[in-house]
Amino acid sequence: FSFRLSAQVLRGVGSPDAGDDAEERDRIVAIFDQAFPQDMLAMLQEVFKPRGLYWTEHDYYAPERGYFSYMHTLDGTPPRNGMEQVIRHLQRLAEVRFPAVKDATRAEWWAHCRPHPSGHQLHFDSDDEGLGGVRNPIA
Repeated sequence: FSFRLSAQVLRGVGSPDAGDDAEERDRIVAIFDQAFPQDMLAMLQEVFKPRGLYWTEHDYYAPERGYFSYMHTLDGTPPRNGMEQVIRHLQRLAEVRFPAVKDATRAEWWAHCRPHPSGHQLHFDSDDEGLGGVRNPIA
């Protein structure tokens, strides 16, 4: 790798000269303790455990399997499966801190379970990889 995050970033340490700008921080990041109801958390833990159905049904560990994600439309229709229930739950939770999430039209999700330096670098998502101008997700 050519670049990495500094130790200060990874520890959450700001500039020693700057005060804690809580207002600015809260505008861009939020942490939700115990975000999932117990039954929803149990479902996610079962599906995504190291040898869970998600990984085997997607043939995830095959050498030719690339990275992939799922896109769900947020059109007001009732959730059809467990992941859509999770997405709707997270949308309601996030819109408390990020009101624009209420007007989101799509939600994308992905999961990874590969060794540390396997090639998926930290990045900012953008719609259509920035073609025609950069448009980042709401949250």
